[in-house]
Amino acid sequence: MTTNYIHPQFSEVELENLKNEFNQLQTINQKYNFWKDKFNISYALWGRVLINGYSNNFEIIPKNEIETQDLINTILEDALPLFSKRNDIPIKGMKEQFVKAIEISPNKAAIVDYEVRKIESLVLPKRQTPIIEPDKYERDLYFVRGFENYLFQKREFEDYQNIIAGYLLTEYYKGIQLAKYREFVECYLRKEKSNLKIKLTGEQKVLALIYLRFGDNTTTAVQKADLFEYFIDNFKSKSIQKIFNSTSDYENEKNLDVLIDFFRSLKLNSIARELDDKLDKLKQKRQRK
Repeated sequence: MTTNYIHPQFSEVELENLKNEFNQLQTINQKYNFWKDKFNISYALWGRVLINGYSNNFEIIPKNEIETQDLINTILEDALPLFSKRNDIPIKGMKEQFVKAIEISPNKAAIVDYEVRKIESLVLPKRQTPIIEPDKYERDLYFVRGFENYLFQKREFEDYQNIIAGYLLTEYYKGIQLAKYREFVECYLRKEKSNLKIKLTGEQKVLALIYLRFGDNTTTAVQKADLFEYFIDNFKSKSIQKIFNSTSDYENEKNLDVLIDFFRSLKLNSIARELDDKLDKLKQKRQRK
């Protein structure tokens, strides 16, 4: 497959003025928006754009790790809708099918083993893409790199001091997501087998009771908080009311992760799945910031 380039053209004077304006910009956000304002193109397409015949004109180069992560997140926000449509791996659907299958299966270890092998079957062809297909080879290379960096080292984008093109960054991101799904599959059985009682903090207990719809027949929030206080040691009604008033502030990744394990340990799988969806959305929101 031949790479398709976009070719904005400017006169020498226009190009010089644009370069001077671009070089005066200080922040990643300013430089990123420059592309949209001046070229009517997202910087996520960098690597597919030749400005006056050159691919490296107006490249955004971060100065430190914070700027690097900022640019990666911004590129991904634009790149994922552009480049994720073709040959996308439906991880969310796979996860839903896996959870449903393992909940009813008498041989859960076999389900886990089967799912891990299925994941490997998705990665293997990408490891073997021939170099004579340069465009596909490059995309598959970054997918495998993302998958293996997270699987073996729990690393995401720490290795990138210079930003790669959006279409490659998308493949790298998808590889990371598949590795995270494999980790989820392998940990699922381990968590199920654990006989340790899961300890909840006070605020996690409040959230758990909310998800169980405990006290929904009470008349006021104060009455409901007073009822909760009877069942949660060392946690006062006013603190409970505070959680009622801003529940979403307490639905962070740490609390949701613990509560998902808690509800699964009690076989309350429908609540666990609901919280799992909340956790996925929260992680996606964090990655886009």
